Amino acid sequence: MEKTGNIISIHQPNFIPWLGYFYKIYQSDIFVFLDDVQFSNQGMHNYHYIKTSQGPFRLKIPVRKNFKDNINKVWINDDVDWKEKHLKTFIANYKRSPYFEEVFNDLT
Repeated sequence: MEKTGNIISIHQPNFIPWLGYFYKIYQSDIFVFLDDVQFSNQGMHNYHYIKTSQGPFRLKIPVRKNFKDNINKVWINDDVDWKEKHLKTFIANYKRSPYFEEVFNDLT
């Protein structure tokens, strides 16, 4: 099949995007991060679920924002020690997984 034009894709930024997100970027000639729209508490802009032995667990990055702020106006709240909590959660739930050390070293 002959390509007749550019593939343009648009997606809002997500915390720990799913694999299909990267495939969408790969398939695109032009990719736009749509970050000048309203931040949504229901969107996965600042949280993601991981699998644990007790079921899904929500990892969330605390943010500073005003009501109706656009995504590009929202800042991470580093007054909260969320990074250490996330790392400990990964260790507790994935330390016995294959390739854990290699992947974890990239996170730290």
